[in-house]
Formats: sequence, C-alpha cells, structure tokens
Amino acid sequence: MLKISEAYEIVAKKALASRLLWETLPLSAAMGRITAQAIRSPIDLPPFNKSAMDGYAIPEGEFLDEYIIDATLPAGSVYADPIEPGHCIKIMTGAEVPPGIARIVPWEDTDRGESIVRILTKSNRTNIAEQGEDICKDDILCQAGNILTPLNIANLAIAGVDSVQVSRVPRAVVFSTGDELLPVGASLAPGKIYDSNGPMLIALLMECGIPIMFTGHLPDSLDKSIAGLQRALAVAEVILLTGAVSKGEFDFLPETFRRCGLETYFDEVSIKPGKPTTFSTAGNKLIFGLPGNPVSSFLMFHLFVKPALYMMQGHIIHPRPVSIELAVEFRAKESDRMRFLPARLDTDGRIIPLEYHGSGHLLALADADGFIEVGTEETCLSPGERLPFWPIMLRGYERVTA
Repeated sequence: MLKISEAYEIVAKKALASRLLWETLPLSAAMGRITAQAIRSPIDLPPFNKSAMDGYAIPEGEFLDEYIIDATLPAGSVYADPIEPGHCIKIMTGAEVPPGIARIVPWEDTDRGESIVRILTKSNRTNIAEQGEDICKDDILCQAGNILTPLNIANLAIAGVDSVQVSRVPRAVVFSTGDELLPVGASLAPGKIYDSNGPMLIALLMECGIPIMFTGHLPDSLDKSIAGLQRALAVAEVILLTGAVSKGEFDFLPETFRRCGLETYFDEVSIKPGKPTTFSTAGNKLIFGLPGNPVSSFLMFHLFVKPALYMMQGHIIHPRPVSIELAVEFRAKESDRMRFLPARLDTDGRIIPLEYHGSGHLLALADADGFIEVGTEETCLSPGERLPFWPIMLRGYERVTA
C-alpha cells in the first residue's frame, strides 16, 4: 500500500500533465475560475493624486491660519483654475487633487467655514493618496494559477480589466455502483440502501465549479460497467466511481478498468478509512475509483480528487495538516494503518474528537471541522498532546444556535 504522500505525488504528476487549455471570459463570468496567465494593471492606482479626506485643499507655500474658499470639488470632477496664496477649495474624498496643492486639511481640523475657513489644528500629514501608490501600471494584479475570488474580481475591475484568460474546466461524470443501491425517493426494499455517495460527489463537484456531463448507476455487471465507463470516457476528463473497487466477488471495477484499457497507478492507500482507493488514467483523462463507504469517499475526494481538479486548471494545491493540541483525553483502537477521525475545534483552537462509529457513519461529519491523524500505535492520548489536524471542512465561520 502507498503512503498518502506517495499517492498524492502520483495524482499530482498526472493531473499537471493533463493541464487544460484556456479561454477568454468577461470579468462578470469569471468568478471561481483559474487564471491562465498573470494579469497586469493597465493603469496606475490611484490613476491620479486624490484626496484621502473630506476637507480643504491648501496650496503650496506658507501654512496660514485662515483661507478664502474659491469653490467646492466633489469626487468625479476636476478643478483646473490656479489657486492663489491665501485661497483654498473645499474638496471631497476621492476627488482629483488640483496642481499646486500641498495638503488636504480635514474638516474636523477646521471651523468648517463656507466662504472663509479657519484652521484650528495644523498637521504635517498631506492626506493625499499619490498616483500609483497602490499599484503602478504593469504591476501584477493576479498571478497565473489563482482562483478568482470576489476580491480578485474587485481588484481587476478597479483597474478597468474587463476580460480575463482562464483555464477551461474539466468535465466530470459520476457513477454509483452496486445492486444494493436505490435512488432517493424510491421505496426502501429489504436489503437495499439509499445512494448517498452519488449525490455527495455531485455536490462536491458543484462546489468546485465542475460541470457534470451525466451521472448514473452501475449494477453488479461487468458488461454494463464497461459500457458505462466507455460512455463516460467519451465526454469527460474526470470520472468518479464509488464502490466496487475492492477485491470482492462483485467488485467489477478493477476488471472494468483493465478491459477499457486504463492504466492503473495504485489501488490501495495506507489510510483508514479509504484503503481501497484506485487511481487510473486513459490518456489525459483521470479516473478515480473511490470506496463505497461514504466517509471514505468524502475523505478521498478531498485528499486526491479536489487537488487534481484544480491542478488540471493550473492551480496547485496540497492538502496539509496543522499541529494542534487535544482538548480532552482520547482513546483509539490499534490499527495497521494511519487513521483519519472526525474532530472539531473548540473556542480555544484545541481538538475535540467526535463520536464516530466507522466509515459508514456519515452523520459524524456534520459537526466536524476536519480530521485528526492518529498513528498506528497511538491508543491513549492525553489533553495537551499535539496531533496533526486536517482542516478539510473549515470555512472560518462558527455555527451558532439562534
């Protein structure tokens, strides 16, 4: 069995080798997409010297106690007339500072006169934002391989960038496998269970902005599994299959992959849950056989599939743990593999392991912020001991009860 790091390196290498082409989109349609090249500013920011305060624009020369007000200058307008000594103009925040102005005196430092203003407090601060002090023309606004966030969109918009080159997005197909599965909404028959992995993987792909070409269910049939996979290979760059990847009598996917000409790089990872994870390729197409147990499928998606989806678009990410203290005593059974167990963080940033019954216990993840990593020989851990914590689900917000 491969270690997580070894399996990740294989997936990363193949995903980067399957880098997709780019396309040009209007800025309004580029949210969440990944930049294909660095984007440079076409202008200085600010594009002119601008007032950083509401106040009075005072000309160069002696700093007087009193000035005659010649005009009022709102943001968006310009004032071209020369300003004589002893005169000033009232100016609003964001307005272009006229030539020859030495400083902006804030309103609160004056008597706020309407025709003549008296300066009550003098300061050496100019309160002028200089042209180009934030960004100079041709400076990089967004590096290549960045996910465009609302802040990126705003920074591009303020510089007047109206279109961007972004990587194309991989198309996906999702299959659930097994005769025991029923779609949500069907009557629950004896021996059957509802399919949760299919809806979960579809939702996870949607969360990553991945278009789904189609989804389906593969019964315990080699011929139908081959036909389904061949259909998926014709339309998608990423194919996710869940279940039927182990070595049981009805686990048809390993043979299906072989019959379809896939090259398989690993079919086991030394982790619990998630051991029977398979990674294969067909040319530049990536195929993941994920375990049937839902917690395993969820975890393997975040450790391997999600990074691959982004790397195919030029955004290199690596799931990583952080070392955090345990808040409570924790006992775990011995294992032959490294274990990932759901946990949350308390208000002091310490780990609290959650009640967890095994890889079928999907509800245990509902209140989890991520997973703790527990070694094979660790069975009794004390408060204050540090463990690797993988913040997979952490979003930066705390759910509270109203």
